[in-house]
Amino acid sequence: APDMRTALTLVSKELGPDAAILSSGAVAGGVEIVAAIDYDEALLAARRQKNDAQPTSQHHPGALDNASEQEAEREKTKSLDERASTKPLVSPDSAMDRLAEQSPWQNKTDSPSRQRTRSVSSGTSAKETQWLEDPSLARLRESLTEEMQALRHLLETQMADFGWQRRAKQTPVYCEMMRRLVNLGLPVSLANHFASQVHSEEIGDAWYKVAALAAKAISITDKDLVQQQGVYALVGPTGVGKTTTLAKLAARGVLQFGPDAVALITTDGFRIGAHEQLQIYAQLLGVECFITQDAAELNQILERLLDKKLVLIDTAGVAHRDERLLEQAAILGDTVYPVRIWLTLSATAHQFSLTEAVKRFSVFSPTEVILTKLDEATSFGPVLSQVIREQLTIAYVTDGQKVPEDIRIPKAHELVAEAIRLANAHPLEEAEEWRIAQAVGGLKLRA
Repeated sequence: APDMRTALTLVSKELGPDAAILSSGAVAGGVEIVAAIDYDEALLAARRQKNDAQPTSQHHPGALDNASEQEAEREKTKSLDERASTKPLVSPDSAMDRLAEQSPWQNKTDSPSRQRTRSVSSGTSAKETQWLEDPSLARLRESLTEEMQALRHLLETQMADFGWQRRAKQTPVYCEMMRRLVNLGLPVSLANHFASQVHSEEIGDAWYKVAALAAKAISITDKDLVQQQGVYALVGPTGVGKTTTLAKLAARGVLQFGPDAVALITTDGFRIGAHEQLQIYAQLLGVECFITQDAAELNQILERLLDKKLVLIDTAGVAHRDERLLEQAAILGDTVYPVRIWLTLSATAHQFSLTEAVKRFSVFSPTEVILTKLDEATSFGPVLSQVIREQLTIAYVTDGQKVPEDIRIPKAHELVAEAIRLANAHPLEEAEEWRIAQAVGGLKLRA
């Protein structure tokens, strides 16, 4: 044919959609395409050998002007031959469009022909796209992708496990410290922070030092803040036990100063029965109780309570992303009298929930935290990790429902000891070691 597009059109018309292009090249007066429906690989190989044996300096009318350009074109044609022989022509029309765009023999001035061919090939490309988007093929593609991801994950896990086993032989004390710290519930990065500071050949001695480092990293107030007097507000997610904790603090205040020196305020007007619960506690303790949902009203109440030694404010428990959280922050932020904020966190919460709570309730600028439900927790690791990472100061911990008995100022080493006791009750599973191995792979560790 005179050009590549015309030749491909003839191939498609003559042999149909099952045709495979075996070779293509420049000849006198145009181009030549060899195509077939059923062909012999041996004959094709013989043809290639014959083409390779031809001298590169041979010229034909209509070929390229110089030998170097012809050699480049011959190599390009050979590459096309090889690709065509290994991959059937899925759609001759779409293949025609692709090869024609690559062909140096196409007449660039033949604009009407190029436009007509392009319009035909665009329709064929749509068919090819439809074929590629076939639901069964899409499912196959998704299945293959999932298999590849699974294989990759398996390989990464095996490599990480191999590296962990090798490290266990090289630094057995370090690896044992990592196992124990992760079993406490600490994240791998924080566990590595402590384990990498210990240089001991004896595991028992190393574990004692690591536990001491963890206890030293926990900040605890050295004063009973209730005895310091003032106005305090408890904030935190829903369900952490703020109201019960506030009642315990109020009872401590009553024992210290008497009922006339203590008052309770609630800004929780959202939950049904929330203020009734606080009023019941107030009646049992013999203290005053007020309800407000407005910053101006709160200021008025605080002005009335200036003679009180201890004023405790209960806030609504809201979810991390609840817009009412900002409303609560606005109420406490507009007071003309200083209010000290205590963030209440549950020891039963997961690491992600604790991280979100600390982040969201940072709008209140809390000065200390109160850890609740220690008696219900199966691991202290997540909450202690949050305290250490965010450098929070613990004011009180609660470990029961009794008022006022089940609230106290903790000691850091006692919290670590209790965390170890809980960890020993729930040994590290073998699968967790893989998680350690994978996470350790991304850390910069000591030799």
